[in-house]
Amino acid sequence: MPLVLTIMLGVVLAALGSAMAIAATTETMIAGAYRDGTALFYAADAAAEFAMDELARSDWPDTLDTGGRSTFIDGDAPRSGTPDGAPGYEVYAYGPFGDMLNRTSRAVDPYVIVWLADLTESSDATASERIAGIQATAFGHAGGRRSVALTARLTSSEAGVVVERLSWTQNP
Repeated sequence: MPLVLTIMLGVVLAALGSAMAIAATTETMIAGAYRDGTALFYAADAAAEFAMDELARSDWPDTLDTGGRSTFIDGDAPRSGTPDGAPGYEVYAYGPFGDMLNRTSRAVDPYVIVWLADLTESSDATASERIAGIQATAFGHAGGRRSVALTARLTSSEAGVVVERLSWTQNP
């Protein structure tokens, strides 16, 4: 009888240990996915900010009118279309996130793509003020993806270009 009880206790303890190991592994995977998602979100947000800054320092009316590209490009990319199918957006900037920061790329660098659109209503268009739509998406390993979208007012004056953020959202 003591032998049977000892074996049963061993089986129960082994099952309990296995359950705890599975729970710990699951928690580690959840934490890693959260960390990766957060990194992708910040990469997408930084890419959108990069585009706003670059627009402020460029001939932005020409860029909006002709669908010009950023200085941050990595080979060929399609000219239009966004992952969510938003009309009027054209690819503006794309490449590994580390290249955008002018640092050595890492093995797990996200790939970022920025789309740009002129959202100015035709009746509201002026030579010195336009509304730009910017969507940025960061793609990570294992299918991870985070996106942000913002609208900005670009105004030219004698003092320079003023970029005013009008809205900002995180897309699912």
